[in-house]
Amino acid sequence: MHKDYLAFFVESLPRYLAFPICGTLCDKFAPIRILHISQVGFDKMFNVYSAETD
Repeated sequence: MHKDYLAFFVESLPRYLAFPICGTLCDKFAPIRILHISQVGFDKMFNVYSAETD
């Protein structure tokens, strides 16, 4: 039973730590800019290219 609590804690900790960082980014940049940056990062990370770049 304690393993379940530990697993939940380990899984959720990065999410809780990301809240202040994401909040600061949202205050500094426009939401559409953040979405664009995250999409570009995702595309580069997984080598995904849209038809527009061909």
